[in-house]
Amino acid sequence: MSLEPFVAGLNSLCEYLGAPFIVALFYWFKFHARKGARSYTTLLLYCVGVATFILPFLMIYFAICYMVREIIPLTTEISASSAVCLAMLVWLLPGPPQRWREFCQSMARIPFYAYSMRSTLCTSAWELRPADWPGISRKLARIGYQTDDLPAIQSAPIQSRFLKIAAIVYHLEGWKLQGNAFLDRNSEQYSNLLAVYDLLSFKAVRALKNTAAIYGAIMEDSKVEPDDWRALDSLSTRNDSSNRLQSVAQNAAGAVLEDLRKDMDFLRDDLVLLTVRCALASEWTFAGCKRRLEAVGFTVTPPTYAAAWMALAALGLSVATVLVWFATIRNPSSLIPGVSAVGVTRSFVISPLNVIVSVLIVYHLKRHYAFANEGVFGGLPFKFIWSIGFVTALLMFPVQAIFDYYQFPGDYADTLVHGLPVLVFMWATGSMVALLVQDSMWSSFGSVRAKRAMDGIVFGANWTIAVALLFAINKVFSIPVMESMAKADFHVLVLILGFCFIAGFVLGSCLMASVRQAASLRFAREEVTSSAAFGHA
Repeated sequence: MSLEPFVAGLNSLCEYLGAPFIVALFYWFKFHARKGARSYTTLLLYCVGVATFILPFLMIYFAICYMVREIIPLTTEISASSAVCLAMLVWLLPGPPQRWREFCQSMARIPFYAYSMRSTLCTSAWELRPADWPGISRKLARIGYQTDDLPAIQSAPIQSRFLKIAAIVYHLEGWKLQGNAFLDRNSEQYSNLLAVYDLLSFKAVRALKNTAAIYGAIMEDSKVEPDDWRALDSLSTRNDSSNRLQSVAQNAAGAVLEDLRKDMDFLRDDLVLLTVRCALASEWTFAGCKRRLEAVGFTVTPPTYAAAWMALAALGLSVATVLVWFATIRNPSSLIPGVSAVGVTRSFVISPLNVIVSVLIVYHLKRHYAFANEGVFGGLPFKFIWSIGFVTALLMFPVQAIFDYYQFPGDYADTLVHGLPVLVFMWATGSMVALLVQDSMWSSFGSVRAKRAMDGIVFGANWTIAVALLFAINKVFSIPVMESMAKADFHVLVLILGFCFIAGFVLGSCLMASVRQAASLRFAREEVTSSAAFGHA
């Protein structure tokens, strides 16, 4: 059997996909500024963050390969290797690439997801599994820790902390014996925590035995029973040398226990963070991570996927409006200039993506950073509203440029410049979403139905005005994508504007109330200092 067909197919595949793969691989490595970045978030958020980070650099590569020759006349084409090198050199630009990485990492919630889960688990309910107790008790008995009375251990604050730490270490050792890849990659940190645990174990045993002996000696010397409160009160009012010595010993024992508690809390936080990262890195889904953490004894509540549901709702509603539009017009291809197939694809991509990008940007910034909230003295945050529209238009411009390149073959530079006014529609969408998510929006309306109706009316009017403005601009500055629509009859223009209002009304009434409610949930953002975050890397 000849290998020539296989080699020819491999060469053909690598010719088209090899260079983009190298660019994507290069920036995938650049995304990991923090060691073990994958273990700080879920697989879904990690993939979204990586894809969002790599996409602009891939678009720069394709722009260098296919679009530069249309703008700048060259006698020779740019080779794939040269385009790859130029796309990689973009990373050396000071500022924007690094800030883009920070934004994508924060969107993927690296490292905040793991730290927030650690804070939640440290304060949530924990229960020792009966199947784990025999193995844990044997390990504790080897260092001289008394494990006869389990209910008494669980009821004591310090001993219950020590039992929780021992259970976490017990499961980490089990995962290590099973050949967990994350623990193998982070073996140095794992070994350091085990060494700290061993030292703390002996310190805890000595401290508990010594403080018990001190308190026992005080009770025996005073001849007071622990439940004789009158005798204890009279003992505390005595001011002789013996009582002062007992008070000093009691304070010293309390200080030792307090120092031990603090050491246990520090070690517990580090162990819980390592456990969370191990669970996130070892499982593909949140359900698997939840099962692994619940096996240790933690109580894990599933997160809410409000952003994902809103994106799906925006996608479904936008695609439905496009389908209704094509079903309403008898000959929709007559209103699409250039290559009709590309124009139809453009309608199904640009419109939903414009709404999804606007919703997700506003949701993320308002929920996590409270950028869209009113000021101390009231009033709308107009700077935030205008800037959201600008960011939406900026993010949609590369997608529009790609469709312009394939829909209008010819002078690409002229097409690109004359297509810039279309970004007004993107800017209007983003700004209106930022306006309608204000917590005080429609506060004078009592019913939810009236608020939804006002959302739909304002959003629909916004789209209608934006499209009418594009028609007006097209009169003095031709827009390629609107050539056929500008030549249509007057009743077709009225139909277009009316459909824009209806589509905007449906999207606004069905979507804006949900975005406003989900983005206004009150909670504090995870406070993680850079030193602490990088210290656990």
